[in-house]
Amino acid sequence: MNQAISNKEKAFYIDPTFNNPTGQSLSRRSREEIITYSRRHNMPIIEDDIYRDIWFDEPPLKPIKSLDNTGNVLHISSFSKSIAPAIRIGWLIASEKVIEQLADIRMQIDYGSSILSQMVVYELLTSGEYDDHVSRLRTILKDKRDYMLSILNDTFSDIATWDIPKGGFFIWVTFRGDINIKKLFAELVNKEKILLNPGFIYGGKANTVRLSYAFENKENIKYALQKIQHYASIELK
Repeated sequence: MNQAISNKEKAFYIDPTFNNPTGQSLSRRSREEIITYSRRHNMPIIEDDIYRDIWFDEPPLKPIKSLDNTGNVLHISSFSKSIAPAIRIGWLIASEKVIEQLADIRMQIDYGSSILSQMVVYELLTSGEYDDHVSRLRTILKDKRDYMLSILNDTFSDIATWDIPKGGFFIWVTFRGDINIKKLFAELVNKEKILLNPGFIYGGKANTVRLSYAFENKENIKYALQKIQHYASIELK
């Protein structure tokens, strides 16, 4: 932690594993430094671990919560990435007091999640089918990730760089030269009906974009990458 956090900021929110938008994960050392900072400044950490189950070759590092011995870390996650976006069921690991307070707030907002959704998740977990489902999901997503990477290697190497994500949904691409991402975004949306996520909407550099291999089929992935490469190459000339 090199950058100090002002006193106005009362909590530290982070998704340390297969981060959105970069697809990268924090090192063990970075996780330990975050815990140390939290203890020193008595600042709670909200650890969003929503992509943890979506690993490919090996399980990720243990959560930051596993390093917590003061109760400063609120570990949260959800089934919306591993089962279905409509499954609005998540969980929280925190002190009993915090959970009681948040449960009370939740009751003031609404009366809880759909009983049907809860029953679906319960059956998946108790039957062991959830583990089988996630295993199949990892295989499918890894195949699509590798397919996207093969196209990037073949057609983007001269104009961009990227890291290989070890899990999650995303590949973070950095173009080698100056490029008008806003113009690239507009061209793709208006002419090709392709929605691109510019890096600047996440606070990233102006020449970055987030690519997702999660929801589209291979045919659409190939088509979209071909169009992105075409318009980006024009912009970089």
